[in-house]
Amino acid sequence: QWDLVCSRSVLAQSSQTALVLGVIIGAVSFTMISDNIGRKPVFFASHFFMVIVGVAVTLTDNYYVFLFLRLLTGAFQQGILLCGFIMACELFSAKHRTFAGTVGEVTWGVAASILPLFAWAFHNWIHFQLFISLTGLLVLPLYWLVRCSVRIIWLYANNRIDEAEKIIKHAAKLNKITFPDKFLQHQALVQKHGRRSRTTSESADKVTSKKEQQIDQKVQTELKVNPTSRNEMVVTLVYYGLILTTAQLAGDRYLNGFFNALVEVPAYLTSYFALAKFGRRKPLMAYFAIAGLPLFISPFIPKQTEVLNIMLYLVGKFGITGAFGIVFLYASEMFPTNLRGQALGICSMAGRLGNFIATFVSYLIEKHPNVPSLAFGSLSIISAFLVFLLPETHNRPLPDTIEEIEAWKEKPSKIHCWTGANVADKKSKDLEED
Repeated sequence: QWDLVCSRSVLAQSSQTALVLGVIIGAVSFTMISDNIGRKPVFFASHFFMVIVGVAVTLTDNYYVFLFLRLLTGAFQQGILLCGFIMACELFSAKHRTFAGTVGEVTWGVAASILPLFAWAFHNWIHFQLFISLTGLLVLPLYWLVRCSVRIIWLYANNRIDEAEKIIKHAAKLNKITFPDKFLQHQALVQKHGRRSRTTSESADKVTSKKEQQIDQKVQTELKVNPTSRNEMVVTLVYYGLILTTAQLAGDRYLNGFFNALVEVPAYLTSYFALAKFGRRKPLMAYFAIAGLPLFISPFIPKQTEVLNIMLYLVGKFGITGAFGIVFLYASEMFPTNLRGQALGICSMAGRLGNFIATFVSYLIEKHPNVPSLAFGSLSIISAFLVFLLPETHNRPLPDTIEEIEAWKEKPSKIHCWTGANVADKKSKDLEED
């Protein structure tokens, strides 16, 4: 359409590069915004603008405008993906959080497996793009049904007391229970304490500010060096690298695309049961190993055995998909509420750097066809061992403060989970003592 041949053929791959750059920008910007104004508005606003940008892509006749719109598509996609995943985790208790995350991942796999069918039916990419863009309109009416994340400490920390009370009352009504009066008392005490704290001396404010800066610096340092970022980069590089090399497999490309996506469904389902029984670390190690071993030995299998090579490819895709789902859930559980969006944004940005590298795999295969598989296998096996550096977060409540995360080191096996009434009662007692 844009004469992307001969000397301009390199521009054909630049559309994928523009998409990944947009993903990196969106992973950082939208998650930071969601930490300040909430997950829900960012999630639905991203959906709305994704529809507009998706339709605009089909109308442009300038390739450079097309690249810019692809960049915006990647950015808004992160607003949907990350904020939606955080909402799903924060709306459920530790007991049901794994199930909530798995449901979202399974629907991803089902939708991805249906996508090749529509690609085969439409043929024309403009019609296909228009179709998948307009499906986003189906999500927008859910704005009036979805409640914002029920994280009491986060809402209080962001001075959204009335909203917290409204959401808890709604949840209590749905569950046919009485809203605890102690929580209302706690609200009054918090407001009173807030007014009293504003009368403190400037010297006390400086000490508090300095302490907060030290904590913030510590958190930012931990976010940067946390092994989660490295795992995100590897899992995204291998995951998208395998997707982008599907066309290199023998056989029909639509059928290969279908099986490539369909294998994600059992991967996510088995990861749910593995997470429920064995926690986070052991399943993540196992899935990295399942991905790494077949991909590493695949180059040593004769090319004539096409079926065996495809089977090894699908086993590798199964393993990295399971790891992909666990890494997202794992990362959401290791950071405090006020920084959870930023933390996932940083981890996702590291992952998208892996995605960016994956866009050049097709060029590498043309000259060195065995190198990508060897690299994917080696990195997956190494990542399996690096999981040892991560803490176990199974059955722990989502941390709201740095102190709770520090307490994990002192009490690695048990963390007391409070209900809203328990939190209110404890906070009230603390304020009364003050």
